[in-house]
Amino acid sequence: MPNMSGLELQQELIRRGVQMPVIALTAYAETPVTVKVMQQGALTLLDKPYNDNDLWDAIFDALQRDAKEHSEQSQRKEIRARYQTLTDKERDVLRAIISGKANKQIAKQLDVSLRTVESRRHEIFNKMRAGSVAELVRIVIEAGIDLKAKSDRD
Repeated sequence: MPNMSGLELQQELIRRGVQMPVIALTAYAETPVTVKVMQQGALTLLDKPYNDNDLWDAIFDALQRDAKEHSEQSQRKEIRARYQTLTDKERDVLRAIISGKANKQIAKQLDVSLRTVESRRHEIFNKMRAGSVAELVRIVIEAGIDLKAKSDRD
């Protein structure tokens, strides 16, 4: 490539926030460059001359990983949008549920009735589309929702 090495191109893509799978091809696989390319997220590095099947396999793998990553990002975005629909009071109950507290403990902690906790809990499960506490915890973790900040709207 004129005026830019593959490593420089990869760095520029990263700088611009372009997220795409990278397959590096090189005629001179030097250890420091190989390490840098892989640390920056390249999926693989092929030495020239390379086998066409190896390149096609790498491309296929990259496309599969990219599709999976896009799907996961979309799912995280959707879950965060659902989380945004929770009221602050529902978020307080969610934090308590995630920390493993029973409804009676949550009611005492938040100084509300047991019925209020049950109602908010029901709304949380509906809005977050969770069928169990375990599923709710998994959803929150996978979406990267930070429940520690109490007064945020994430």
